Amino acid sequence: MFKKTLTICFTASLLCIGLNACSKSPKRNVSEKFIGQIDGSSWLADTFRVSPDSRKMAYVTKQTQKKSVLVNEIHQKPYDDIPIPPVFSPDGKHLAYFAKSGNKTILILDNKEIILYDNIIPRKLLFSPDSKHLAYVLKKENKFLVVLDQKEQKSYDQLMKGTPFFSPDSKHLAYAAKENEKWFMVVDENQHPPCDGLAARGLLFSPDSKHLAYIAISNEKWFVVLDKIEQKKYDAIAEGSLTFSPDGSHLAYAARAGNKKFVVLNQTEQKEYDNITPSSLTFSPDSRQFAYAAMENGKWFAVSNQNQHAQYDEILQGPVFSPDGNQMAYVAKSGQKMFVVLDAVQQPKYDDILFQGPVFSPDSKHLAYAVRQERKRFVVLDGKQGKKYNSILSLPVFSPDSKHLAYAARKNRNKFVVIDETKANNYDNIITTGNADIIFDSPNSLHYLAQKDNYTYLIEEQIE
Repeated sequence: MFKKTLTICFTASLLCIGLNACSKSPKRNVSEKFIGQIDGSSWLADTFRVSPDSRKMAYVTKQTQKKSVLVNEIHQKPYDDIPIPPVFSPDGKHLAYFAKSGNKTILILDNKEIILYDNIIPRKLLFSPDSKHLAYVLKKENKFLVVLDQKEQKSYDQLMKGTPFFSPDSKHLAYAAKENEKWFMVVDENQHPPCDGLAARGLLFSPDSKHLAYIAISNEKWFVVLDKIEQKKYDAIAEGSLTFSPDGSHLAYAARAGNKKFVVLNQTEQKEYDNITPSSLTFSPDSRQFAYAAMENGKWFAVSNQNQHAQYDEILQGPVFSPDGNQMAYVAKSGQKMFVVLDAVQQPKYDDILFQGPVFSPDSKHLAYAVRQERKRFVVLDGKQGKKYNSILSLPVFSPDSKHLAYAARKNRNKFVVIDETKANNYDNIITTGNADIIFDSPNSLHYLAQKDNYTYLIEEQIE
Protein backbone atom coordinates (compact mmCIF):
# COMPACT_ATOMS: atom_id res chain seq x y z
CA MET A 1 0.00 0.00 0.00
CA PHE A 2 1.28 3.42 -0.98
CA LYS A 3 2.16 5.75 1.89
CA LYS A 4 2.95 9.42 1.87
CA THR A 5 3.88 12.08 4.37
CA LEU A 6 4.39 15.61 3.09
CA THR A 7 5.14 18.82 4.96
CA ILE A 8 4.53 22.18 3.33
CA CYS A 9 5.39 25.57 4.78
CA PHE A 10 3.89 28.59 3.09
CA THR A 11 3.07 32.23 3.75
CA ALA A 12 -0.27 33.83 2.95
CA SER A 13 -1.73 37.27 3.43
CA LEU A 14 -4.18 37.65 6.30
CA LEU A 15 -7.45 39.54 6.16
CA CYS A 16 -7.88 41.47 9.40
CA ILE A 17 -11.24 40.47 10.85
CA GLY A 18 -10.89 41.21 14.52
CA LEU A 19 -9.17 38.17 15.98
CA ASN A 20 -5.53 39.10 15.44
CA ALA A 21 -3.50 42.18 14.69
CA CYS A 22 -2.16 42.02 11.14
CA SER A 23 1.46 42.90 11.81
CA LYS A 24 2.78 40.34 9.29
CA SER A 25 1.60 37.48 7.12
CA PRO A 26 1.22 34.21 9.04
CA LYS A 27 2.77 30.87 8.19
CA ARG A 28 0.85 27.61 8.07
CA ASN A 29 2.98 24.50 8.26
CA VAL A 30 0.94 21.71 6.69
CA SER A 31 1.72 18.02 7.19
CA GLU A 32 -0.09 15.38 5.12
CA LYS A 33 -0.01 11.83 6.47
CA PHE A 34 -1.54 9.08 4.36
CA ILE A 35 -3.94 6.94 6.40
CA GLY A 36 -5.93 4.95 3.84
CA GLN A 37 -7.52 4.54 0.46
CA ILE A 38 -11.23 4.29 -0.26
CA ASP A 39 -12.09 1.76 -2.92
CA GLY A 40 -15.28 3.07 -4.44
CA SER A 41 -16.07 -0.30 -6.00
CA SER A 42 -16.16 -2.22 -2.70
CA TRP A 43 -16.91 0.15 0.15
CA LEU A 44 -20.36 0.46 1.72
CA ALA A 45 -20.71 4.24 2.02
CA ASP A 46 -23.39 4.24 4.74
CA THR A 47 -21.01 2.43 7.10
CA PHE A 48 -18.33 5.14 6.93
CA ARG A 49 -17.30 6.39 10.37
CA VAL A 50 -14.61 8.76 11.66
CA SER A 51 -13.21 8.59 15.18
CA PRO A 52 -14.24 11.48 17.47
CA ASP A 53 -10.67 12.76 17.43
CA SER A 54 -10.79 12.85 13.58
CA ARG A 55 -7.61 10.78 13.25
CA LYS A 56 -9.03 7.44 12.09
CA MET A 57 -11.61 6.24 9.62
CA ALA A 58 -13.43 2.93 9.38
CA TYR A 59 -15.96 1.44 7.02
CA VAL A 60 -17.25 -1.92 5.79
CA THR A 61 -15.96 -3.18 2.49
CA LYS A 62 -17.36 -6.07 0.44
CA GLN A 63 -15.25 -8.29 -1.76
CA THR A 64 -16.60 -11.47 -3.38
CA GLN A 65 -18.94 -13.01 -0.78
CA LYS A 66 -17.20 -11.65 2.32
CA LYS A 67 -17.29 -8.39 4.22
CA SER A 68 -14.57 -6.85 6.35
CA VAL A 69 -13.90 -3.63 8.25
CA LEU A 70 -11.12 -1.41 7.02
CA VAL A 71 -9.52 0.83 9.66
CA ASN A 72 -7.37 3.47 7.98
CA GLU A 73 -5.41 1.25 5.56
CA ILE A 74 -5.70 -2.04 7.50
CA HIS A 75 -8.22 -4.68 6.42
CA GLN A 76 -9.49 -6.70 9.36
CA LYS A 77 -10.59 -10.33 9.19
CA PRO A 78 -13.33 -11.06 6.62
CA TYR A 79 -16.69 -12.48 7.70
CA ASP A 80 -19.95 -13.52 6.11
CA ASP A 81 -21.57 -10.25 7.17
CA ILE A 82 -21.05 -7.06 9.20
CA PRO A 83 -24.68 -6.33 10.21
CA ILE A 84 -24.24 -2.85 11.74
CA PRO A 85 -21.58 -0.16 11.16
CA PRO A 86 -18.44 -0.08 13.34
CA VAL A 87 -18.41 2.19 16.40
CA PHE A 88 -15.45 4.20 17.74
CA SER A 89 -15.06 4.96 21.43
CA PRO A 90 -15.24 8.65 22.41
CA ASP A 91 -11.47 8.82 22.94
CA GLY A 92 -10.89 7.29 19.51
CA LYS A 93 -8.75 4.47 20.92
CA HIS A 94 -11.19 1.58 20.50
CA LEU A 95 -13.33 0.20 17.70
CA ALA A 96 -16.13 -2.33 18.07
CA TYR A 97 -18.48 -4.08 15.67
CA PHE A 98 -20.44 -7.29 15.18
CA ALA A 99 -19.63 -9.90 12.55
CA LYS A 100 -21.48 -13.01 11.41
CA SER A 101 -19.95 -16.34 10.52
CA GLY A 102 -22.60 -18.90 9.69
CA ASN A 103 -25.03 -18.98 12.62
CA LYS A 104 -22.47 -17.37 14.91
CA THR A 105 -22.49 -13.67 15.77
CA ILE A 106 -19.17 -12.38 17.05
CA LEU A 107 -18.36 -9.18 18.94
CA ILE A 108 -15.11 -7.72 17.63
CA LEU A 109 -13.29 -5.26 19.90
CA ASP A 110 -9.99 -3.76 18.82
CA ASN A 111 -9.61 -6.46 16.15
CA LYS A 112 -10.08 -9.28 18.69
CA GLU A 113 -12.99 -11.71 18.81
CA ILE A 114 -14.42 -11.16 22.27
CA ILE A 115 -17.56 -13.25 22.51
CA LEU A 116 -19.66 -15.53 20.28
CA TYR A 117 -23.44 -15.88 20.21
CA ASP A 118 -25.75 -18.36 18.52
CA ASN A 119 -28.77 -17.15 16.55
CA ILE A 120 -28.93 -13.57 17.82
CA ILE A 121 -29.49 -10.28 16.01
CA PRO A 122 -27.36 -7.31 17.16
CA ARG A 123 -29.19 -3.98 17.36
CA LYS A 124 -26.86 -1.38 18.84
CA LEU A 125 -23.32 -0.78 20.10
CA LEU A 126 -22.49 1.98 22.58
CA PHE A 127 -19.31 3.03 24.39
CA SER A 128 -19.50 4.93 27.67
CA PRO A 129 -18.35 8.58 27.62
CA ASP A 130 -15.08 7.61 29.35
CA SER A 131 -14.54 4.83 26.75
CA LYS A 132 -14.13 2.21 29.50
CA HIS A 133 -17.45 0.38 29.09
CA LEU A 134 -19.24 -1.20 26.15
CA ALA A 135 -22.98 -1.84 26.02
CA TYR A 136 -25.02 -3.38 23.26
CA VAL A 137 -28.52 -4.64 22.48
CA LEU A 138 -29.30 -8.14 21.26
CA LYS A 139 -32.46 -9.79 19.97
CA LYS A 140 -32.52 -13.36 21.25
CA GLU A 141 -35.45 -15.76 20.97
CA ASN A 142 -37.83 -12.87 20.19
CA LYS A 143 -36.71 -11.03 23.32
CA PHE A 144 -34.44 -8.01 23.66
CA LEU A 145 -31.69 -7.60 26.22
CA VAL A 146 -28.84 -5.25 27.07
CA VAL A 147 -25.32 -6.57 27.56
CA LEU A 148 -22.90 -4.42 29.58
CA ASP A 149 -19.22 -5.36 29.55
CA GLN A 150 -20.16 -8.85 28.31
CA LYS A 151 -22.66 -9.38 31.15
CA GLU A 152 -26.21 -10.08 29.99
CA GLN A 153 -29.05 -8.26 31.72
CA LYS A 154 -32.70 -9.26 31.89
CA SER A 155 -34.56 -9.74 28.61
CA TYR A 156 -37.77 -7.87 27.70
CA ASP A 157 -40.47 -7.88 25.04
CA GLN A 158 -39.13 -4.65 23.59
CA LEU A 159 -36.42 -2.01 24.13
CA MET A 160 -36.98 1.56 23.00
CA LYS A 161 -34.97 2.77 20.04
CA GLY A 162 -32.21 5.15 21.13
CA THR A 163 -31.60 3.31 24.37
CA PRO A 164 -29.55 2.31 26.31
CA PHE A 165 -27.63 5.44 27.25
CA PHE A 166 -24.90 6.15 29.78
CA SER A 167 -24.79 8.91 32.35
CA PRO A 168 -22.18 11.59 31.58
CA ASP A 169 -19.87 10.20 34.28
CA SER A 170 -20.19 6.70 32.77
CA LYS A 171 -21.29 5.20 36.09
CA HIS A 172 -24.92 4.50 35.18
CA LEU A 173 -26.70 2.81 32.29
CA ALA A 174 -30.40 3.35 31.56
CA TYR A 175 -32.88 2.14 28.99
CA ALA A 176 -36.62 1.99 28.33
CA ALA A 177 -38.15 -1.49 28.27
CA LYS A 178 -41.57 -2.97 27.62
CA GLU A 179 -43.06 -6.07 29.26
CA ASN A 180 -46.69 -7.20 29.43
CA GLU A 181 -47.84 -4.08 27.54
CA LYS A 182 -46.27 -1.72 30.09
CA TRP A 183 -43.23 0.51 29.68
CA PHE A 184 -40.71 1.37 32.38
CA MET A 185 -37.20 2.71 32.83
CA VAL A 186 -34.41 0.35 33.84
CA VAL A 187 -31.48 2.04 35.58
CA ASP A 188 -28.50 -0.05 36.61
CA GLU A 189 -30.77 -3.12 36.21
CA ASN A 190 -33.39 -1.68 38.60
CA GLN A 191 -36.90 -1.23 37.20
CA HIS A 192 -38.82 1.98 37.76
CA PRO A 193 -42.65 1.92 38.19
CA PRO A 194 -44.52 1.00 34.98
CA CYS A 195 -46.54 3.36 32.78
CA ASP A 196 -48.49 3.23 29.52
CA GLY A 197 -45.75 4.84 27.46
CA LEU A 198 -42.46 6.73 27.43
CA ALA A 199 -41.33 9.54 25.14
CA ALA A 200 -38.41 8.40 23.01
CA ARG A 201 -36.89 11.91 23.00
CA GLY A 202 -37.57 12.52 26.65
CA LEU A 203 -35.05 10.41 28.56
CA LEU A 204 -31.90 11.94 30.01
CA PHE A 205 -29.42 12.18 32.84
CA SER A 206 -28.45 15.55 34.27
CA PRO A 207 -25.00 16.80 33.22
CA ASP A 208 -23.67 16.07 36.74
CA SER A 209 -25.12 12.52 36.51
CA LYS A 210 -26.95 12.93 39.81
CA HIS A 211 -30.48 12.95 38.37
CA LEU A 212 -32.53 11.04 35.82
CA ALA A 213 -35.62 12.54 34.21
CA TYR A 214 -38.01 11.17 31.64
CA ILE A 215 -41.41 11.87 30.08
CA ALA A 216 -44.05 9.24 30.81
CA ILE A 217 -47.68 8.68 29.77
CA SER A 218 -50.47 7.06 31.77
CA ASN A 219 -54.23 7.27 31.25
CA GLU A 220 -53.65 9.66 28.34
CA LYS A 221 -51.90 12.17 30.60
CA TRP A 222 -48.25 13.18 30.24
CA PHE A 223 -45.89 13.84 33.14
CA VAL A 224 -42.21 14.10 33.97
CA VAL A 225 -40.60 11.68 36.38
CA LEU A 226 -37.58 13.10 38.17
CA ASP A 227 -35.59 10.70 40.33
CA LYS A 228 -38.61 8.34 40.44
CA ILE A 229 -40.97 11.14 41.61
CA GLU A 230 -43.90 11.98 39.34
CA GLN A 231 -44.50 15.66 38.61
CA LYS A 232 -47.76 17.33 37.59
CA LYS A 233 -49.77 15.73 34.76
CA TYR A 234 -50.60 17.61 31.53
CA ASP A 235 -52.45 17.01 28.28
CA ALA A 236 -49.09 16.79 26.53
CA ILE A 237 -45.38 17.39 27.08
CA ALA A 238 -43.27 18.20 24.04
CA GLU A 239 -40.75 15.51 23.20
CA GLY A 240 -37.25 16.93 22.92
CA SER A 241 -38.01 19.77 25.33
CA LEU A 242 -36.77 18.14 28.54
CA THR A 243 -33.68 20.14 29.51
CA PHE A 244 -31.37 20.17 32.53
CA SER A 245 -29.21 23.14 33.44
CA PRO A 246 -25.45 22.48 33.17
CA ASP A 247 -25.11 22.26 36.96
CA GLY A 248 -28.03 19.83 37.17
CA SER A 249 -29.99 21.99 39.60
CA HIS A 250 -32.78 23.10 37.21
CA LEU A 251 -35.15 21.14 34.98
CA ALA A 252 -37.38 22.63 32.28
CA TYR A 253 -39.79 21.33 29.67
CA ALA A 254 -42.63 22.54 27.43
CA ALA A 255 -46.16 21.37 28.31
CA ARG A 256 -49.72 21.84 27.07
CA ALA A 257 -52.95 22.22 29.01
CA GLY A 258 -55.95 22.67 26.76
CA ASN A 259 -55.00 24.97 23.88
CA LYS A 260 -52.25 26.84 25.68
CA LYS A 261 -48.60 25.93 25.82
CA PHE A 262 -46.07 26.97 28.43
CA VAL A 263 -42.70 26.12 29.90
CA VAL A 264 -42.46 24.42 33.26
CA LEU A 265 -39.28 25.44 35.08
CA ASN A 266 -38.52 23.69 38.36
CA GLN A 267 -42.20 22.60 38.49
CA THR A 268 -43.39 26.23 38.14
CA GLU A 269 -45.53 27.04 35.10
CA GLN A 270 -44.34 30.06 33.12
CA LYS A 271 -46.42 32.37 30.90
CA GLU A 272 -48.78 30.76 28.37
CA TYR A 273 -48.18 31.12 24.61
CA ASP A 274 -49.74 29.85 21.40
CA ASN A 275 -46.66 27.79 20.63
CA ILE A 276 -43.15 26.98 21.90
CA THR A 277 -40.23 25.42 20.00
CA PRO A 278 -39.39 22.31 22.07
CA SER A 279 -35.73 22.17 21.03
CA SER A 280 -35.13 25.83 21.88
CA LEU A 281 -35.13 25.47 25.67
CA THR A 282 -31.62 26.28 26.87
CA PHE A 283 -29.65 27.37 29.92
CA SER A 284 -26.54 29.50 30.00
CA PRO A 285 -23.29 27.65 30.81
CA ASP A 286 -23.34 29.10 34.34
CA SER A 287 -26.97 27.86 34.75
CA ARG A 288 -28.17 31.35 35.73
CA GLN A 289 -29.95 32.28 32.51
CA PHE A 290 -32.78 30.44 30.80
CA ALA A 291 -34.29 31.10 27.36
CA TYR A 292 -36.51 29.64 24.65
CA ALA A 293 -38.47 30.59 21.51
CA ALA A 294 -42.23 31.19 21.72
CA MET A 295 -45.07 32.37 19.49
CA GLU A 296 -48.12 34.52 20.13
CA ASN A 297 -50.61 35.88 17.58
CA GLY A 298 -48.56 34.56 14.68
CA LYS A 299 -45.29 36.21 15.73
CA TRP A 300 -42.21 34.51 17.18
CA PHE A 301 -39.81 35.90 19.79
CA ALA A 302 -37.18 34.84 22.27
CA VAL A 303 -38.01 34.70 25.96
CA SER A 304 -35.14 34.97 28.42
CA ASN A 305 -35.65 34.95 32.17
CA GLN A 306 -39.37 35.51 31.47
CA ASN A 307 -38.66 38.68 29.47
CA GLN A 308 -40.11 38.77 25.95
CA HIS A 309 -37.85 40.04 23.14
CA ALA A 310 -38.66 41.57 19.74
CA GLN A 311 -41.13 39.80 17.44
CA TYR A 312 -40.28 38.18 14.09
CA ASP A 313 -41.95 35.96 11.52
CA GLU A 314 -39.90 32.99 12.75
CA ILE A 315 -37.19 32.01 15.22
CA LEU A 316 -35.22 29.39 13.29
CA GLN A 317 -32.27 28.46 15.54
CA GLY A 318 -31.32 29.09 19.13
CA PRO A 319 -31.26 30.89 21.45
CA VAL A 320 -27.64 30.16 22.39
CA PHE A 321 -25.67 31.78 25.23
CA SER A 322 -22.04 32.82 25.21
CA PRO A 323 -19.69 30.77 27.44
CA ASP A 324 -19.69 33.52 30.09
CA GLY A 325 -23.50 33.65 30.01
CA ASN A 326 -23.59 37.39 29.36
CA GLN A 327 -24.67 37.33 25.70
CA MET A 328 -27.44 35.61 23.80
CA ALA A 329 -27.85 35.05 20.07
CA TYR A 330 -30.41 33.39 17.81
CA VAL A 331 -31.44 33.18 14.16
CA ALA A 332 -34.67 34.92 13.12
CA LYS A 333 -36.56 35.46 9.88
CA SER A 334 -38.64 38.34 8.52
CA GLY A 335 -40.13 37.96 5.08
CA GLN A 336 -37.68 35.94 3.00
CA LYS A 337 -34.55 37.08 4.84
CA MET A 338 -32.72 35.52 7.77
CA PHE A 339 -30.45 37.20 10.29
CA VAL A 340 -28.77 36.76 13.65
CA VAL A 341 -30.00 38.70 16.65
CA LEU A 342 -27.24 39.35 19.18
CA ASP A 343 -28.22 40.82 22.54
CA ALA A 344 -31.47 42.12 21.04
CA VAL A 345 -29.60 43.84 18.16
CA GLN A 346 -30.54 42.66 14.68
CA GLN A 347 -27.52 41.86 12.48
CA PRO A 348 -27.44 42.18 8.64
CA LYS A 349 -29.96 40.14 6.64
CA TYR A 350 -29.03 37.23 4.34
CA ASP A 351 -30.79 34.69 2.15
CA ASP A 352 -29.91 31.87 4.56
CA ILE A 353 -28.03 31.18 7.79
CA LEU A 354 -26.24 27.85 7.46
CA PHE A 355 -25.70 24.96 9.86
CA GLN A 356 -26.67 25.42 13.51
CA GLY A 357 -26.45 29.18 13.44
CA PRO A 358 -24.09 31.38 15.46
CA VAL A 359 -21.05 30.14 17.39
CA PHE A 360 -19.42 32.08 20.23
CA SER A 361 -15.68 32.00 20.83
CA PRO A 362 -14.47 30.42 24.09
CA ASP A 363 -13.67 33.85 25.55
CA SER A 364 -17.19 35.09 24.57
CA LYS A 365 -15.72 38.06 22.66
CA HIS A 366 -16.46 36.88 19.13
CA LEU A 367 -19.42 35.49 17.20
CA ALA A 368 -19.22 33.64 13.90
CA TYR A 369 -21.73 32.05 11.55
CA ALA A 370 -21.94 30.90 7.92
CA VAL A 371 -24.41 32.45 5.48
CA ARG A 372 -25.67 32.27 1.92
CA GLN A 373 -26.26 35.40 -0.11
CA GLU A 374 -27.46 34.79 -3.66
CA ARG A 375 -25.03 32.21 -5.11
CA LYS A 376 -22.16 32.80 -2.69
CA ARG A 377 -21.45 31.50 0.80
CA PHE A 378 -19.18 33.05 3.38
CA VAL A 379 -18.53 33.32 7.11
CA VAL A 380 -19.48 36.38 9.11
CA LEU A 381 -17.22 37.15 12.06
CA ASP A 382 -18.16 39.92 14.46
CA GLY A 383 -20.44 41.35 11.79
CA LYS A 384 -17.76 41.44 9.06
CA GLN A 385 -18.07 39.34 5.92
CA GLY A 386 -15.27 36.95 5.03
CA LYS A 387 -14.22 35.81 1.58
CA LYS A 388 -16.92 34.41 -0.68
CA TYR A 389 -16.94 30.78 -1.80
CA ASN A 390 -19.19 28.36 -3.68
CA SER A 391 -19.85 26.41 -0.47
CA ILE A 392 -19.08 26.51 3.23
CA LEU A 393 -18.61 22.87 4.23
CA SER A 394 -18.38 23.02 8.02
CA LEU A 395 -19.44 24.98 11.04
CA PRO A 396 -16.82 27.60 11.97
CA VAL A 397 -14.51 26.48 14.78
CA PHE A 398 -12.61 28.78 17.15
CA SER A 399 -9.21 27.96 18.61
CA PRO A 400 -9.07 27.41 22.39
CA ASP A 401 -7.59 30.89 22.92
CA SER A 402 -10.23 32.45 20.60
CA LYS A 403 -7.56 33.98 18.36
CA HIS A 404 -8.15 31.86 15.26
CA LEU A 405 -11.20 30.78 13.30
CA ALA A 406 -11.24 27.78 10.94
CA TYR A 407 -13.78 26.28 8.57
CA ALA A 408 -13.91 24.15 5.41
CA ALA A 409 -14.94 25.70 2.10
CA ARG A 410 -15.18 25.00 -1.63
CA LYS A 411 -14.26 27.17 -4.59
CA ASN A 412 -15.05 25.65 -7.97
CA ARG A 413 -13.91 22.01 -7.58
CA ASN A 414 -11.30 22.68 -4.92
CA LYS A 415 -11.98 22.10 -1.23
CA PHE A 416 -9.79 23.44 1.56
CA VAL A 417 -9.65 24.65 5.14
CA VAL A 418 -9.68 28.39 5.76
CA ILE A 419 -7.91 29.77 8.84
CA ASP A 420 -8.25 33.48 9.60
CA GLU A 421 -9.54 33.97 6.04
CA THR A 422 -6.49 32.37 4.37
CA LYS A 423 -6.64 29.04 2.54
CA ALA A 424 -4.03 26.31 2.30
CA ASN A 425 -3.88 23.15 0.17
CA ASN A 426 -6.61 22.15 -2.25
CA TYR A 427 -8.22 18.73 -1.88
CA ASP A 428 -10.94 16.71 -3.56
CA ASN A 429 -12.77 16.57 -0.26
CA ILE A 430 -12.56 17.78 3.33
CA ILE A 431 -14.24 15.02 5.32
CA THR A 432 -17.11 16.42 7.38
CA THR A 433 -19.31 13.30 7.56
CA GLY A 434 -19.25 10.34 9.94
CA ASN A 435 -18.48 12.62 12.95
CA ALA A 436 -15.41 14.14 11.26
CA ASP A 437 -14.52 17.71 12.19
CA ILE A 438 -11.79 20.32 12.22
CA ILE A 439 -10.18 19.96 15.64
CA PHE A 440 -7.82 22.37 17.36
CA ASP A 441 -5.17 20.50 19.39
CA SER A 442 -3.74 23.70 20.87
CA PRO A 443 -4.18 27.45 20.31
CA ASN A 444 -1.91 27.23 17.24
CA SER A 445 -2.38 23.72 15.87
CA LEU A 446 -5.26 21.78 14.36
CA HIS A 447 -5.98 18.67 12.32
CA TYR A 448 -8.63 17.29 9.98
CA LEU A 449 -9.11 14.58 7.36
CA ALA A 450 -8.93 15.26 3.62
CA GLN A 451 -9.01 13.24 0.40
CA LYS A 452 -7.18 13.33 -2.92
CA ASP A 453 -7.78 10.75 -5.66
CA ASN A 454 -9.53 8.41 -3.17
CA TYR A 455 -6.53 8.62 -0.82
CA THR A 456 -7.32 9.86 2.68
CA TYR A 457 -4.83 11.98 4.63
CA LEU A 458 -4.56 13.20 8.17
CA ILE A 459 -3.77 16.90 7.78
CA GLU A 460 -1.99 18.54 10.70
CA GLU A 461 -1.30 22.25 10.68
CA GLN A 462 0.78 24.60 12.79
CA ILE A 463 -0.08 28.29 12.70
CA GLU A 464 2.85 30.63 13.18
